[in-house]
Amino acid sequence: MSIGKRISQARKEINVSQEKLAELINVSRQSISKWESDQVIPDTENLIALAQALCVSVEWIISGSHHNIKKKDFMDHIVLIIGIIFFLISVILIISFPQIASETSSVITFNGFSILVFVSVLIMFIGIVLACKKK
Repeated sequence: MSIGKRISQARKEINVSQEKLAELINVSRQSISKWESDQVIPDTENLIALAQALCVSVEWIISGSHHNIKKKDFMDHIVLIIGIIFFLISVILIISFPQIASETSSVITFNGFSILVFVSVLIMFIGIVLACKKK
């Protein structure tokens, strides 16, 4: 795939018109059109601006490799991190207040700690599934 096709693809992925992209990086719409049709290759300064505006790396625009992590993938990792944080909070609370966590009963009860642990494990599981799914 050519540089122009990668620019066009990235622009379309974020639903931005040539005009809007031109405004974002302070060039003319015709410049964007020429880049996308491979008539002209953007200079270094414009490559950097394009990469920032399109949320991709300069390397990806030039060579097609190492496309930046998509926002969705990043959010999947955020879910995992939130789950880990909840789990650590629940462990700290259980260590800090062992008398509440050690209440025994013949019936399973759900107090605040057990609900927090359950929710944190569930969030971590969802985060792991989302972060590790096949791309």
